[in-house]
Amino acid sequence: MNRLSADLFEQIVASLRSDSSGRLHEKRNRPRVGLRSSLEILPCPEIGSMIVPPPSIVWVRDVSADGLGFVCPRSFSTDLQFVAEFDRFDGAAKLRVQYRVAYCKMISRGLYSVGARLVQVLPDKTTAPAKPLATKFA
Repeated sequence: MNRLSADLFEQIVASLRSDSSGRLHEKRNRPRVGLRSSLEILPCPEIGSMIVPPPSIVWVRDVSADGLGFVCPRSFSTDLQFVAEFDRFDGAAKLRVQYRVAYCKMISRGLYSVGARLVQVLPDKTTAPAKPLATKFA
C-alpha cells in the first residue's frame, strides 16, 4: 500500500501556500493537490465517552493547506475529530495532524467521500505545545 508520508505532506502544503495564481473561478479558499495514497486515521473519542473508535485506513483524494479529502468504506459524523499520522522516511517521530470532519456523503453503497478541515498540528512527545498549521508554514 502506498502511504502518504509526512515529508510529502509537508512539501505539498508548503508548495500550496506559495501558489496563489490561477484561482479566479474556483469556489475553494485554498488550492489543493489531487493524490491517490492511503493514510491511517485515528478517530478521537467523543467527550465523556469511554469508547475509543478503531483506526481506519482511508484513501486520500486531495490535500490542501487547510484540509484533507478522502474516501473510505464507513461514514463519519460531521464535527468528528481525528488524527492523521504521517510516517517520516528517516524513522523520526510521526507527523500528527488533527482534523475535524466538515462533510461526509455516500458516493456509492459502502463508499463515502469525506472532507475535513485542519484543526492543528500536534506536537510529538519531545517538542513544545501544538501550533496551528497556518502559523507553521506561513
